[in-house]
Amino acid sequence: MSNIIFISKSIFDWDYYSDGGKVLSSDAWTRSYKIWEHSKTLIDKAITEFELADGIANLKRALNHRLKLIESYYNFRNMDASWKNKGYLEILESFELVRPYLMKNLLSIRNDIEHNDAKPPGKERCNEFIDIVWYFLKSTDPIVQILKYSNAHTLYDEDGYETQYGFSYRVDFSDLSSINFTGWFYNEIISNEPREGFLTIEFSDIHNKKKWKENNFHNDKLESDKWIHGEIVDLDIQTKKMIVSKVLSAI
Repeated sequence: MSNIIFISKSIFDWDYYSDGGKVLSSDAWTRSYKIWEHSKTLIDKAITEFELADGIANLKRALNHRLKLIESYYNFRNMDASWKNKGYLEILESFELVRPYLMKNLLSIRNDIEHNDAKPPGKERCNEFIDIVWYFLKSTDPIVQILKYSNAHTLYDEDGYETQYGFSYRVDFSDLSSINFTGWFYNEIISNEPREGFLTIEFSDIHNKKKWKENNFHNDKLESDKWIHGEIVDLDIQTKKMIVSKVLSAI
C-alpha cells in the first residue's frame, strides 16, 4: 500500500504523560468499598466461625465487584486469545497493576469454605485479608475513577531539554486492532520498508515543515522531519500490552 510507513518502536521510550480520559461514575467504584465495609463489620463483630465465614464471603464479593468493573471498562480478556480462561488477577499482573498471590489466598480460602465446609481462618488472619483487599481497591482506584485512553510522548535531549519531537495516540479498548496516532519525528527513525522493531503506520496525512511555512511555531523543525497522522496497524500482542500498560500507568 502506498500510504504505509514504518516508525521505530523506540519512540515509546520517550517521556510520556496522560493526555486524555473520562471521569467515571463514583457510584460504580464506591460499591466495592461498601461491600468491603460490610465485610469488615461482620469480621469485627464476629463471635462464631459462621460470622467469620460470612465476612470472608463478602470480602470476595468486594474483590469480584472491582474485577468485573475493571473488565467492563477495559475489555482486557479480548486483548489476548490466551486470556479467555486466565485468572483475572494474573491478567492485571501483566500490566503491573496488582500482585496476585495474597488475593489468590483469599479466594482459595473462601472457595474451601463454600465448597468443602471448611472452617474460616481466625479473626487475626481475617483482619489481614480485610487490609489486603483494601489495598487492592486503593491500587486499582485510578483506573476505575478515570477511564484513561490517551497519552502524549515527548523526546528530551541528553541535557534534559525538550526537543521538537513528540506524538500522541488514543486507544479504544473495545477495539485494539488499530490505534490513532499523530506526531513529529526525525528522519532516522522512519523507514519506507518494514523493519524489525518498527511499527506499521497507515497514514492519512504526512508532510514536513513547509506546510506551516507561515507559522513560526514550526521553525524548530528540520526539513527532513515529518509530521505523521494515521493509525498504528498490524499490532502484535506484545506491542498492544506495552501501549496499554503505558496508558494505564500515565499520570
